[in-house]
Amino acid sequence: MDGYQFRCLVNLQNGVQIPSGVATLTVRVKTAITTQPVDANVIEGDTATFTVEATGSGELSYQWQESTDGDTWTDIDGATSASYTVPAATMEMDGHRYRCVVTGAGGEAASNAATLSVTAAVFKISASPEALDFGSAYV
Repeated sequence: MDGYQFRCLVNLQNGVQIPSGVATLTVRVKTAITTQPVDANVIEGDTATFTVEATGSGELSYQWQESTDGDTWTDIDGATSASYTVPAATMEMDGHRYRCVVTGAGGEAASNAATLSVTAAVFKISASPEALDFGSAYV
C-alpha cells in the first residue's frame, strides 16, 4: 500500500461533490537488527572486528558505541559502518562492550552488546633478532 493515494469526496445536498486534496500513504518498515555482533577473544596487540546487519526503510546509518560498564555508552568517532574494527587491543580494553545503533526512516535500533576479551601476550619480540655467529665449530 506504500504510495497509494487517497482523497475524500464530500457530497452536498444539492448533488455537488467537493473533493479534498490528495493524501499519499507512506509505509515505513521499522529499523531492526537482523544479525547481532558476537563476542571477540583476542591476544593483546591484535584487532577485533564486530559486525551487524540491519533492515528498515530508507537509508540506514550506523554508529558504534563503547562501554566499560554496560550502562554508559559513548559514540566511537568515525565508526559509522556496519562493521567496526577495534585497533590493537590492550589489556585495559579487556571486558569493554561494543554495540551498534542503527537509524533509518523506521526509527532507531540498538544491537546487543558484544564483549571484547583480551589475553596477555605470552611473549613479545620487540626488535629483530641479531645475527648469531657460532663460528666453524662442529658439535
